[in-house]
Amino acid sequence: MRSLEFNYTGVPEGVTDARIGGTVEFLRLPSGAWIIRRWELRMPRLRAQMISGYAGAVQRRVTVQGFRDSGGEVLEIHALNGARVYPP
Repeated sequence: MRSLEFNYTGVPEGVTDARIGGTVEFLRLPSGAWIIRRWELRMPRLRAQMISGYAGAVQRRVTVQGFRDSGGEVLEIHALNGARVYPP
C-alpha cells in the first residue's frame, strides 16, 4: 500500500462535504522499513444553528463553516553514518 485516503465517520447529520478527510502516503526505505512520507488532514469547522420550524418546533442544523488544514512531509532521511537515504 502506497497511500491511504480517509474521511470522517460520526459527523453530524447533514454534514456531507466531500473535502473533509485526508491522505497518508507511505515510503519504503532501503532497509525494508516503512515510514509515513507525507500526510494531509482537513478538519471541518462546524456551525450549529437553531432554526424555528412549523408550530414552534426548533431544529438544530449543522453546517460546514470552514476548514482547518494540517499536514507534514519528510524532506530528507540520513543513515547513522551520515549517508543520505531519501531522496535517493
